[in-house]
Amino acid sequence: MGFLARLKLEVKYIRRNEWSYHDVGAHWDSVIDYDEINKKSYSYFQRFVKAFEICTLPDKSYILDICSRTGNGTQYFFKKNKIRSAVCADVTRNMQEICRDRLTQAGVDFTTVLFDSLPLPFENDTFEGILCFETIEHMPEPASFLYELARVLKKEGELILTTPNRLWEPIHWIAAVLGLHHSEGFCSFLARRFILREAMQSGLVVVREESSVLLPFNHRWSIRLNTLLEKILPRLLLRCLALRRIFIFKKR
Repeated sequence: MGFLARLKLEVKYIRRNEWSYHDVGAHWDSVIDYDEINKKSYSYFQRFVKAFEICTLPDKSYILDICSRTGNGTQYFFKKNKIRSAVCADVTRNMQEICRDRLTQAGVDFTTVLFDSLPLPFENDTFEGILCFETIEHMPEPASFLYELARVLKKEGELILTTPNRLWEPIHWIAAVLGLHHSEGFCSFLARRFILREAMQSGLVVVREESSVLLPFNHRWSIRLNTLLEKILPRLLLRCLALRRIFIFKKR
């Protein structure tokens, strides 16, 4: 796809205030080189690494990976002994096929579920933990979606939620137009206060919050500098500037 075509597509995404779950699924079905692109991105796998470092998810939990895409999050947490069995739910058929192949080869006990609307197709208080990586900003009804995650989570269960800092939204658009990264498709990066407010109203309590990734580049010097900056900068400054927000919620 050429520059003008990418620009036209991003303008289409930016101008749309409403979209459907089908729209989201169609976009991700079109990203056929998702894993190949993200192998070159330092920030991509950091969502799993940083979330694991701060989570308190019990070992061998029954997990929902919501919008699991190609299954990298489930595989990572399975290797860390956090998953007994998993349900990988998504709106994209093509990525679920990749997810099934990947997790089967990894020996994960799992099932896959396609969904295209709310409520989610699960009973109340089903899961001991939920993985929600870079997903809520794509959902047509983010407040209702968060309520649904709380509904299907068991009492004292843990929701691990990561989402981009709203400040970085224009950078994602530019990267897509220039062909530096895949497009995010239909999405609206959410304000931190919105997520915290809706989580509280859904019966969730934030027990840990971190921000990470100031330099998303894949060069060795950049990764080292990013690690140093994350260690020495005040947390408030990181919260303002870093690319990713990581929330650990508990259901009370």
